[in-house]
Amino acid sequence: MLALILAISLFVSSDTMEVKGTRNIIYRVFVSNQNLYFQYKAGKNWSKPTILDSGNCYSPSIAVTPGDYIHIVWQRDVDDGKIFYKTTLEKVHPDDIRQGRLPEWSEPYRVSYYSIFPTEPASNPFVEAYGEYVYAAWRGPNENGEFPGDIWRRARKVWAPPEEWLPPENKSKTRDNESNYPVMSTNFVTVWQEQVDENNWDIWGKFETDSNSQPLFQTEKSSKYPHINSYWDPNPNILPTFYCNTIWTEKRTGGPPYELRFGQYKYVVEGIGDEKIKSPPYYIITIGEADASPYCINRDGYLTYGSYSVDYGDENLKYKLPYLNPQYDYLMRAIVYRTGVGNWLEDVYVDSTLTASILSEPYQPETVWINVPKEFYEYDAEIEKEIEKIIGRRALIADLRLYQVEVFDSTGTGNGPQSAGITSYQRPILYQSYPNPFKSQTKIRYTLPAESKVTLSIYDVSGRLVKTLINKHQTTGTYSINWDGKDNDDRTLAQGVYFYRLTTANFSTTKRLVFIK
Repeated sequence: MLALILAISLFVSSDTMEVKGTRNIIYRVFVSNQNLYFQYKAGKNWSKPTILDSGNCYSPSIAVTPGDYIHIVWQRDVDDGKIFYKTTLEKVHPDDIRQGRLPEWSEPYRVSYYSIFPTEPASNPFVEAYGEYVYAAWRGPNENGEFPGDIWRRARKVWAPPEEWLPPENKSKTRDNESNYPVMSTNFVTVWQEQVDENNWDIWGKFETDSNSQPLFQTEKSSKYPHINSYWDPNPNILPTFYCNTIWTEKRTGGPPYELRFGQYKYVVEGIGDEKIKSPPYYIITIGEADASPYCINRDGYLTYGSYSVDYGDENLKYKLPYLNPQYDYLMRAIVYRTGVGNWLEDVYVDSTLTASILSEPYQPETVWINVPKEFYEYDAEIEKEIEKIIGRRALIADLRLYQVEVFDSTGTGNGPQSAGITSYQRPILYQSYPNPFKSQTKIRYTLPAESKVTLSIYDVSGRLVKTLINKHQTTGTYSINWDGKDNDDRTLAQGVYFYRLTTANFSTTKRLVFIK
């Protein structure tokens, strides 16, 4: 075994890139002997490498859409370079990876080719995933098909076919200067190295709200090979502020030839955002069109009221919101607009938990903000949102969007987004157990919005009670308890499917878990 691990380690070249997926799975792509390889690490050891492309492969890059969809770009050939793209055709579940089931990949797609204007020869690609989009960037010729090179970027929606991409965009637009080695973090900024004179390079970037690229870090010595991490300031009381943390290699005149440098670029944005969150949405759900959004599970049609278009359901509307990163918090915004007479009432559920009620008047848009509990998406990276008609003719929604936020204030003391009119929970919440499936122990968490007598029990598939975990009075708060797969007589149960049920004075909810040995 030691010899095998050593052989795999030696097999990996310096042309290697890794990314962390959901539930701590690490994915790696690398080139060895001009072949493109893929590996994953679900525990202590790396898997055996598998070949994704053979011959003339260079400069791979990898990104993960939470869930996980894996995205890979790489360069074929040197003198006449082309950038190719592959993605997994289904979400890669961590449990499948741990059991050795390899993902199924799409056919290679030549993402750097575009028939309208020249974007090749292409080199040094980079891939990033954010929200519902995946982005590929590379160095290619300028818009006249000449060099020095420019930075090109292209986007596709994750749910679209792997070969369906938006047209490429020239991000650098510095026709007389060489631009190379692009990197991204979120979709708001693209960063690269820019040659400012014969012997000097600086770090430049293009922000999505600016028409032109600009220098981020200018030094007297040559600066190359940037890497970035970026985020939005979540404070809703200040102008939208974007921070771009960058490291790069800088040439020295004495001692070691190069040193690693760090800088933070603060970018204040005018004129974006809205009443609560001053940053671009993580993604926006298409509402009120003839073709329902791919995220819409159930609706009965759509209507147009003047400048507003709405989805409607005779009894309810339902949406599935995927690609949520467990490392972040999220806010969801919903707007209701309608005509007619009288007040209507709708209840909003997130993963079957009542989180808000919307009381709407005719011709008055009503907005509700909901924080999305991390426990709802930390296992499967997605949530379901349901809007149920309570009073009125239909369930309606005019706008639905999701925001990723860096900081979440769960205390409600006014130090974060939650203080800005976001609803609190109206019923108890039972979270998905973790891990699930489990072998030795799983944790079950739940939240009580009010003091109550509480029972938490385990049932087998026949409905027979096998274990009572909680049976007592509890105050408001969030609780957790571990279950080890044993019954009330301390006997280990058979592996299989079980159900856990939370019951309070006026509420009951059930979820499913799997016990394996």
